[in-house]
Amino acid sequence: MTTLIPKYYEGATGSVNRPINQKLAEIVSVKDFGAVGNGIADDTAAIQAACNASACVYFPEGNYAVRTITINNSATLYGDGVSATTISRVAAYVTEDSDLIQFNGTDASVGTTMLDYVNISGIKFTNAHTYNGADTHSLVRIYLSNNIDIENCYFEHGPFHGIKINGSLNIKINGCTFYQCGFDGIGIGGGAGLTGAPTNTEKVIIDSNIFEDTFNGSNIQVYVNYIVVSDNICKKSTITFGQPCNSIVVSGNIIDQQNTYGYTATDQNDGIFIEGDTNVVLTGNLITSVGGNGIYVLGSEVYIPPTTTQLPIRRVLIEGNNIYAATERGINVKGSSFDNSQIGTSVSILNNIIDGSGNDGILLSTTDGFEITGNWITNSYLAGITIGAAVNGTISNNRINNCSTSTPNSYAAIFFNNNTHGLDIFDNSIYDTTGIPTTNFAIIDDVVNTGGIRSNTRTWGNRANSIASTYVAPTSAVPTLGSWTLGDQVQNFTPSASSYMGWVCTTSGTFGTLAGVTGSITISTKVLTVNSVTGLEVGQYITIAGVSGTKKITSIVGLVVGIDSVANATVTSAAVAYATPVFKGFGLVQA
Repeated sequence: MTTLIPKYYEGATGSVNRPINQKLAEIVSVKDFGAVGNGIADDTAAIQAACNASACVYFPEGNYAVRTITINNSATLYGDGVSATTISRVAAYVTEDSDLIQFNGTDASVGTTMLDYVNISGIKFTNAHTYNGADTHSLVRIYLSNNIDIENCYFEHGPFHGIKINGSLNIKINGCTFYQCGFDGIGIGGGAGLTGAPTNTEKVIIDSNIFEDTFNGSNIQVYVNYIVVSDNICKKSTITFGQPCNSIVVSGNIIDQQNTYGYTATDQNDGIFIEGDTNVVLTGNLITSVGGNGIYVLGSEVYIPPTTTQLPIRRVLIEGNNIYAATERGINVKGSSFDNSQIGTSVSILNNIIDGSGNDGILLSTTDGFEITGNWITNSYLAGITIGAAVNGTISNNRINNCSTSTPNSYAAIFFNNNTHGLDIFDNSIYDTTGIPTTNFAIIDDVVNTGGIRSNTRTWGNRANSIASTYVAPTSAVPTLGSWTLGDQVQNFTPSASSYMGWVCTTSGTFGTLAGVTGSITISTKVLTVNSVTGLEVGQYITIAGVSGTKKITSIVGLVVGIDSVANATVTSAAVAYATPVFKGFGLVQA
């Protein structure tokens, strides 16, 4: 006997008859496979069967209790909204350390290494228990998909992550809520170690989500490129990027970290943390009450077998953020790797509002080429702006108010030291209404106290109110350390009758003794090849035996030293020495 299969006819012009079973298989309901949806019955088998049968699975209103669902094909899962449709862990398995739902593009049994798509919408996912400190799995985990779209979902009590994604492309997560997920609301990483995976996860948009009581709101780690994190609300949560990521935009987020879930009283957690990344834009974020830095951008290093690779930061813009009550610094940028063997480049910190930092308002270090302009910094416990081991930068048009309130007061509104040189500091407005002692100064270069290298630093047009002075390098005697350029001035910290108000450099030079360094140079060139670079730094002044004049070091690459003017003779293995600077007193105080 022949079984007749009913036909389905759309009825529109051009439509054709199709077997109705094929039509119905395009979208299946988990109810078709026996799912109960009462939150008690174990619906694992029914939902697994539905996902095996169709690439589009509908979850009608209900609470579907499961153990673990594994989907090895492209799929769309959708429900009737987060208040109506829930997928939860079966009560007997709530402490099981496994993913609730896993999409797996690496299963050889289905002959694929990359899923075409994963779409999820209108579903609440919950594990019904809080993070226990040992869990490592997720509510939803996705391995290897070319397109991921997750919207209008709710993720609660993720064992470790709400969503975890690796080795995927074109990711959009929009309009979701993440509540008390163990470590990351969203964790995204590269594809290292996954068969057939791209090394880099790329093109990620995380937009208009809510993260609450989650350790990291979004945690993006290792080989992720082209990322936008925008307009999210992170309540008692943070935004973190590991290394190495490339091309990051973080904008318009609200981050309030008060009493963050899972934190202890000793934790120091940054509002936005960026490590070892390049091409970074952080703009228009509101960051309040964080336990660490408001924004922390840090050079790093990563072990990529067989070597450790240095990851200094490159091309960072931090603009238009509002940072309030950071326990550490408002903005902290450390450009180099941990051992400072490389240095970060091209950092701009512009037009931010920073109020109430427990340390410096802005700290920038180990960076070559920077601009700190137009910021409004108030009520910092230490300096408004501190620069350390950074070169070739501009500090201008900042308003610094009521900073350096520490006791004893040893900092200034702008403070720089430790191998810092090549700075232009101008048109800053510095105000004090907190009773800072008049022995404190608006701008301090600590080269005399630290033995750092400073040259080509200029200050002009700075305005100070209720502060003793705006000047560079306080001292009570002619300097004897560091590098100095013609025209540099130091002010006498303790003037007395018949003494000078300060000293001006009349001959550029570097103090100290350079031992055992020899070099060779060809006439009419600026390239000196030396036997050792020990004791040499960019910005120092040297002499070369047999070559006329003082030369300034402009670059050092290996044993090759660049200088600022050409040699007038060819010499070989000639002695290289520091050129001694000369200072003359000015402003004789009457007896």
